[in-house]
Amino acid sequence: WAASCPGFQHGGPSGWQNLATNTPCGSGKKDCNSIVGAAWMWYDQEETKWNYDSNQCNGGWATCGHFSNMMSPSVTSIACGWSECANGNYVWCNYNTPTQTPKVPRISGMSKAELKTSLTAGY
Repeated sequence: WAASCPGFQHGGPSGWQNLATNTPCGSGKKDCNSIVGAAWMWYDQEETKWNYDSNQCNGGWATCGHFSNMMSPSVTSIACGWSECANGNYVWCNYNTPTQTPKVPRISGMSKAELKTSLTAGY
């Protein structure tokens, strides 16, 4: 589905989906293994709005939907893809069976900066 270059719109397989555009990976200018990309963008921008005590977003699902899709413990499978199209570069991640208000545990044992560094360690 992503290879059909549908533009910046949700669709494709069933389940919930995150979508990003203008990501730096895939243009041949950067090594895709050395950057954190769309998933970090979704996490970093929305994690700060997540209330871990109430397991809700400060701002509602529209503000933290990417984060709750990614972090939902009920997700049984994740599939991500990249398309380089004439109308832009896109990253899609599809999530099977997430819940809209997941119980997301806090990160423990490392800082957010250490987490980000660990995502590209060894590449």
